[in-house]
Amino acid sequence: MRWLGQHIWDFISRFRNEVYLEDVSTGTIASGGNLGLDANNKIVKNTIDNSSPVIIHQFMGYLSTFTSGRYYYGNNSYGPYHHIWTNNLTSEPADLGDLGPARHSTFLHIVPVNMKNISIRAYCANGASGTNTVNIKVYKCTRPSSVAADQSSLTEVLSVTTDPMDNANHGFNADGENLTNVGQVNAGEALVIFVIPSGSSTSLRFNYTLYGFTN
Repeated sequence: MRWLGQHIWDFISRFRNEVYLEDVSTGTIASGGNLGLDANNKIVKNTIDNSSPVIIHQFMGYLSTFTSGRYYYGNNSYGPYHHIWTNNLTSEPADLGDLGPARHSTFLHIVPVNMKNISIRAYCANGASGTNTVNIKVYKCTRPSSVAADQSSLTEVLSVTTDPMDNANHGFNADGENLTNVGQVNAGEALVIFVIPSGSSTSLRFNYTLYGFTN
């Protein structure tokens, strides 16, 4: 069947085999969308996430020894901006006040713009084969100003864990693209990172890139 000129159908058309388009004009695809097939093979406009990743913090850390299950969160004087991490908690913190008086602001990563899908790429290596796994958790909070630190509650936004680290001096990945997280972190809010190793004590080295996507 061949139509000359223009013909408009007001009902659903189905084609059993290949469909070809001739003399397709070039142009610019509308921002945020393209064409694709849904579960019923219907042509639909798909929304694309055109946001760009933004690196919030990229660093490394070192534990000369550790206690299994503790939450390590940086150096006592310099926070996560010093490679030797010494500060730790015996259990999951509820707010910034749990990180210690007068030092809680040292451990904050301030988010510059509204961001979503907070994610991390990490790499961990143990000095001996006693380490089981390394869990990395990221929490968000507000920055305390005139209010007490314990009024800035910590809300978990990401948790990733390595595979069992069964070989000494071998590296293990801990990656987590939080693409299912629909929540967002607003500009001016902060993120706090905790490293939670398990197993028998040994030295532990790790590096990570913490990032998110702009809205």
